[in-house]
Amino acid sequence: HGRSLGAFRASDARAWYGAARDAYRALCATHDAVAIVGLSMGGALATTLGAEAARQAAAGAAGWRATSAVVLVAPFLEVSARGRFLTAI
Repeated sequence: HGRSLGAFRASDARAWYGAARDAYRALCATHDAVAIVGLSMGGALATTLGAEAARQAAAGAAGWRATSAVVLVAPFLEVSARGRFLTAI
């Protein structure tokens, strides 16, 4: 999120996801297998990026490959109200 409050205010989710996406595609260009690991908010980004990688690879998009693994460490993922209701039973 940035190392200072000023850096945090100057960044946004699109910038974070764009950086993760660019890094993933760069790794796909130089490696046969690429895994995605996300900690906390990075877990939400990793989940989204893993899904996008699978879709792009399945569509045959150049420069994309399906991820080898997605590892989430204490991910920040929100559960919908319906999901909370269903798991509370």
